[in-house]
Amino acid sequence: MTKVLVIGDSFASDWSVKYPVSGWPNFLANEFTVTNLAQSGCSEYKIKKQLDSVNPAQYTHAIIVHTSKSRIPVEIHPLHNSDALLHSCDFIYSDVLDNNYSGLKCIKEFYEKFYHEDFFEYIYDLIVCDIDNILLQYNVLTLHITFFDHVLPVNHRNFNALFQNCQGNANHINEHANREVFTEVKSWIKS
Repeated sequence: MTKVLVIGDSFASDWSVKYPVSGWPNFLANEFTVTNLAQSGCSEYKIKKQLDSVNPAQYTHAIIVHTSKSRIPVEIHPLHNSDALLHSCDFIYSDVLDNNYSGLKCIKEFYEKFYHEDFFEYIYDLIVCDIDNILLQYNVLTLHITFFDHVLPVNHRNFNALFQNCQGNANHINEHANREVFTEVKSWIKS
């Protein structure tokens, strides 16, 4: 029996908890037994914690949707902690750039004056490899995905062009793009 684990950020989370929409993860759940632990706005560290919360041996397949390399984990986001979709949100520069909330001024200053890109990319790559190694130990077939314009340190599929050209209201992409991602993921599972 095919049992699929989905972990990741908003490109994989279930947007139907807040909006009347269905994205590719919902389509996938209609065809397979899916456990979707993805959380909108979460850092790569929290994606690793999603994996830590389950026993990988109970899954045949895992889909990891990796986030931006610049997300910084926080325990409680001052703006989104009670939001149904964004309750686990972490900081990212684009979210604090134009926000006038006084509590975020220090975060904006951190990104602008102290953020060390090489360090955060290094930690990000370590976490990606750790996730991959854990799933490999359990012989879980693993598909790594990113919608960002960067290369992962593991074999992956990059949907950045699809995201850039087909933005929409479910998992940040339109219905056509969600169907395209679903079709590719379904094909990978069945192969």
